Amino acid sequence: KRTLIGVDCNFGYAEQVLKKQLGAKANAYDLWAEVERVNEGELNFFAGQFWSHKKYASDFWTQGKMPNEFTMPKRVTEVICTENGYGRPESPFKLIGAKPVGKGGLAGMRLAHYLKKNFGKEIAIWPFDTHYNEASVVMTEIYPRQFLMRVGHGTTKVRDQETLNSILPFFGSQKIRKEQNITDHDTDALVSAAGLRYLCGMKPNVPPQNAKPATMTPNARQCEGWIFGVGDRS
Repeated sequence: KRTLIGVDCNFGYAEQVLKKQLGAKANAYDLWAEVERVNEGELNFFAGQFWSHKKYASDFWTQGKMPNEFTMPKRVTEVICTENGYGRPESPFKLIGAKPVGKGGLAGMRLAHYLKKNFGKEIAIWPFDTHYNEASVVMTEIYPRQFLMRVGHGTTKVRDQETLNSILPFFGSQKIRKEQNITDHDTDALVSAAGLRYLCGMKPNVPPQNAKPATMTPNARQCEGWIFGVGDRS
């Protein structure tokens, strides 16, 4: 069966930074290749050589108090996510503190490069690849908090089975019956999986507001990437 894989990381970042780094014609594929080149030999898709590289380091906040002159440009999908009421995603350029999501994003770019190199058309990384209707595996960026916000749960983590079971039915999923210890990592994964199925629907084709959001610009598709589900309220 075809498989949809949601990964909680960004596969691109703000177009203006990407093109400043790699040139006006650069796209996400070029960024993936460059992150891989700079980190060649690093295990487990670690990408630390990229954010510490003299050419790119100034674009990332990695230590101390954020400098006054430092800016963290937003992707279109991050702006729309907030406008839709789905939460405020952390910036991919923030590599410090409790939520240094940019580190995972750069590792995700190495992963994307590896998968495309080794599996070609068998895998599609949405929205960059346009053959997602034919690929055996489709991988996309997700933002787990989006699904909690859809239910009206708010911004707090889900840390127990009772709360989880109050959320799953919203997405048409069964409750977990067996008593077990559940972490907030487990609940993020379970709610996201249920949410992805809910957004995709049970028909052969994904609803157009999710497959091709009206607010997703060409540059967002080619350079920045998109959080699956964002834009469906536009």
